[in-house]
Amino acid sequence: MADGLGKSGHVRLHQALHGYADGHRLLACSASLKGRDAKTMLILTDISGPGAQLDDGGYLTGYPLPESGLYALGRTWAAPEMPRPGCVWTHTLLVDFADLAGMLAPNSLVTAFHRPSVGEAVSDRYGIPLEVRDGDRAARCSEPAVDELVREMLWRLYGEPKSRIVLALSSKYELEPWVLALWSQQWPRLRRSFRFCTLSFADRSTDAEPFDLQLIPPNDRSVRARFPTLANAEAIPRRPVPWIEAAIGDLKCGGAGELRAFLHRAGGDVGHGREAFAPLCQLHALLVEARDRPGAIEEAIATLDGSPMLLEANVAKTSVARAAFACEVAPGEAAIDFVLRHSGLIDEGDWVEHGKRFGYLLWSFRPDKFAKLFDGIPPQQRMADETIGDLSHADLLEGIRRAPELQRNVLARRFDIVLERDFWRLERIDEVAAFRAASESSERMGAALTAMIDSEVNDLALKAVQHFGTGPVFRSVAAYLDRRGSEEVFGSGRAWLSSAVIDTAAVADALSSRSIAAWATLVAIARVTDPDSIPNEFGDDPWLTAAGAASGELSEQGRVYLSAYLLARALGQRSRNQAELISLTFDDVYVAASESRLPAEAWRLLESRLPSSRLWFEWDRCQRLRIGAVDAFVDRGLSAFIFGNVTSNDGVFAQLAEAAAWKWGGRTYLRDVRRSLKDADRGRYAQRIDIIGNAL
Repeated sequence: MADGLGKSGHVRLHQALHGYADGHRLLACSASLKGRDAKTMLILTDISGPGAQLDDGGYLTGYPLPESGLYALGRTWAAPEMPRPGCVWTHTLLVDFADLAGMLAPNSLVTAFHRPSVGEAVSDRYGIPLEVRDGDRAARCSEPAVDELVREMLWRLYGEPKSRIVLALSSKYELEPWVLALWSQQWPRLRRSFRFCTLSFADRSTDAEPFDLQLIPPNDRSVRARFPTLANAEAIPRRPVPWIEAAIGDLKCGGAGELRAFLHRAGGDVGHGREAFAPLCQLHALLVEARDRPGAIEEAIATLDGSPMLLEANVAKTSVARAAFACEVAPGEAAIDFVLRHSGLIDEGDWVEHGKRFGYLLWSFRPDKFAKLFDGIPPQQRMADETIGDLSHADLLEGIRRAPELQRNVLARRFDIVLERDFWRLERIDEVAAFRAASESSERMGAALTAMIDSEVNDLALKAVQHFGTGPVFRSVAAYLDRRGSEEVFGSGRAWLSSAVIDTAAVADALSSRSIAAWATLVAIARVTDPDSIPNEFGDDPWLTAAGAASGELSEQGRVYLSAYLLARALGQRSRNQAELISLTFDDVYVAASESRLPAEAWRLLESRLPSSRLWFEWDRCQRLRIGAVDAFVDRGLSAFIFGNVTSNDGVFAQLAEAAAWKWGGRTYLRDVRRSLKDADRGRYAQRIDIIGNAL
């Protein structure tokens, strides 16, 4: 079976015989015909013109009998045995329109013709239906070489679709098989309305029933004079005409031609006229060519758009839409628009086979058109979903750059795009959709925040804090700083860190959780916060906890700055671990001050928290550090044991003890220090115990 044509098999049909019996009349018929159809048959079964000279094969006449729903194909022979000159026999095969439409090769009907003989019982032979095998002559009729007359026949018949075509036969060629092949090539509605005669001696057309094609004898001037519309062969193009070449190629294939299958599918949408044949052939040729030359798709669309009758043909539009949809290279603008306009014509199999490829091509070359798929029919929406699901991040981002309106749909289907730093670098971000996508889970939120920070877009910092809260943002910023291991944070990193530390409670939680891995990160945090900003309402000081968990390398400047920051915090009132912080940081700061290596920014953290009433030692930073530490321990009653270990340098400790002895209540405090050291380990702390004794 070939695209809607019937399977090769037997076709049941009626028949009739006309001949001489006191005039030309119907002698036998297996069907009951309507009056007008019977009259038409009577006329067209008679001789085809005055002075006709017929050979043994006679000639063929084909025409419709519309009232009876039959197509008549008759062969007319000369009947010289009859008593009256000019008599003929005509055997007519009557094919139901529906059966004719389903035949693969109606030219096979010619095998059923039978010339009667005088005295034959015509009622017995011609008064009953008969069967003909469809397809018997399909191969044989396509074998003869095609000459210029066949090309002329095609050119005239379909190039001049409104004309009554009359062609002169050539004595060198027999065209009847080609007329039959041409008739078989036509789609059902054209086939059943086609009127032709393979040997006319006068015009057989009427105003109501014009003949499409008539062949006339060669070199007979009297006959030629009866046909004023006789074709002029000189007007035929000498160059190859693509649609004619396609038609001839199909004629050679018989019923198996690819063009024929297309004509039978598409012809039903364009009425019964010949005018659609050439455009359909041209369209099919372009669709075939498009398999190797994608530009042919654009030409096919132009052909379709340029022909109103084809534009109304559903099958033609479907064929073009499917070809454009299946194209394996970048579709042109016209092809894309055509597919989108007519996507409802594409069947489910094509959507499954070619949907992703077309979707990728559309995304790559016209992402703005891709955006419209989401408002289209379900297969379009499914194709869009599947395409987006398979695209790489690079492809997704490139499409969004070119068509920002795609963002919302991409974010709804590919949450992972928010994990790409380049996404957050886009000029226009749909922030509502983007932040919603990033918030789907805590894991995704952290990864998305990392991407935002890596994007180095300053404006995102405050927006992220507002949407996600400072806790998640600070943890992500801290992780970012841990990865970088940088003590100095500039640009976007500083903007993110400054935004994240606004909520000091969240910072305290992060510090206390021991999640900050690098000393450098603590330095960076210290540089954007005040020593007293982080709360410590209960438990250990978050800074002390974080310092105890951190590791990694620090520069000398970073180490001293962080020590000064923590010492300043200890000298303030916020920390619950003042003694521990002083002990942790005192030596670093003191040694740096004694060697004039204490950075100005570090000294500024401390200066306001150190005693300054004794103007004579205002210039001596070490003296102020010692007095400040002693004041904190003695005045606040901090741990006596920690004071005994506040410095690793015995000389400095002696100076601290001496300063304490001069303070009000200092001697009592020093005795407590001595007692705590003796209780802890008299032997280990013997030197310090002696130093305290000397100070007392």
